[in-house]
Amino acid sequence: MSGKKASETYVKLEQREHVLLRPDTYTGSINPTMEDHWVLTKDQTVKNQSIVHVPTLYKIFDELLVNAMDQSVLDDTLDVIKVEINSVEGWISVMNNGKGIPVEKHETHGIWIPEMIFGHLLTSSNYNDSEDRVTGGRNGYGAKLTNIWSKKFMLEVMDTSSHQKYTQLFEDNMSKINKPKVTKNNSKKSGYVQIKFYPDFKRMSLEGFDEHTLSLFEKRVYDAAACTNSRVKVYLNGNLLKIKTFDKYIDMYIGSKSDTPRVYEASGTRWEICVAPSESFKSVGFVNGVACNRGTHIDYVVGYLIKKITEFITSKHKNIKLKPAFIKEHLFVFVKCTIINPSFASQTKDECTTRAMAFGSRCDLSDNFIKSITKLGIVDEIINIAKFKEQFFLFFEICKIDYLIYNTQFGYALVEI
Repeated sequence: MSGKKASETYVKLEQREHVLLRPDTYTGSINPTMEDHWVLTKDQTVKNQSIVHVPTLYKIFDELLVNAMDQSVLDDTLDVIKVEINSVEGWISVMNNGKGIPVEKHETHGIWIPEMIFGHLLTSSNYNDSEDRVTGGRNGYGAKLTNIWSKKFMLEVMDTSSHQKYTQLFEDNMSKINKPKVTKNNSKKSGYVQIKFYPDFKRMSLEGFDEHTLSLFEKRVYDAAACTNSRVKVYLNGNLLKIKTFDKYIDMYIGSKSDTPRVYEASGTRWEICVAPSESFKSVGFVNGVACNRGTHIDYVVGYLIKKITEFITSKHKNIKLKPAFIKEHLFVFVKCTIINPSFASQTKDECTTRAMAFGSRCDLSDNFIKSITKLGIVDEIINIAKFKEQFFLFFEICKIDYLIYNTQFGYALVEI
């Protein structure tokens, strides 16, 4: 131990300290990182670009947005989500209306429930795995991670059941929990939950919100508009977003149907799939509102599509041999799904790991859907390239044979091409 005492070598941290010391475990890197992301451009389209951003900053914003989206599933009175991003003053606000959170003290722990939810780690309503949960929350970190990575975290709750308004301020990375203020409010208006937080930019080596970060955040708010029930109005900086369906949302990626042909279908109430032609494989996916562009949900849909496309091609061209990866390279796939008790590769939730047999539903696409895909030009492109490759390799083999004969006749050493 190089002369160190055991008590100096082994350290016991509080959970809050561990989140700050080892952010990769919870929120991703706190260093500026170059990554490819789908972002909102100035012309209100979505493009895949290499951007430099801080993953932790994105994650702590996303945790609050997913919370609001989850509530829209659990509370059918919730019909408004509002997001404000103030790049001048350096704060973000996320608000959703509805029934609100119970403003009362927990019988067992003696803590106000809003404080318990947002200011104490490993508290959640998602721990009963015997229940079918179709929301994005899972591990009991969520908004507490936002609180821990904030200089100030301001909570405001209106509970329509108790007619009480609850406000509380958390400071210095959740190390300082101020006493809440609880007041009686007999207003008959809708309840709500609003969180306003000031990210700790200094800990993330930032001076504030940059252009890349804002484009990533704004795109995510559009995700919320596409992934929530049509009754929910989503606002960004005071503007109502007009995207109300997943089908319409896809236009932001590939233009209108006249710009780019595509096939869209809803399978039951839990799956929405769209396929468009592409020069290389691309996927956009959502699991219970969580932006998740890779994982078992994508593999499940893509595997099914490849199987059906292969069957169609080989039924008409029996001599063509196709590898699944070759077909996959021609697909742009959009998947929006609802999965029971979803699991993810990490707390950052960028990869779904739930096994297909545990999804809780099947994605049964109609014969018309598959038939329509074959008319997009994807199949013709696959067949043409496959035939070209066959001819190329045939020509290559002929040249190889001629080369070997030539070298044999003239006594040269044989050289493998």
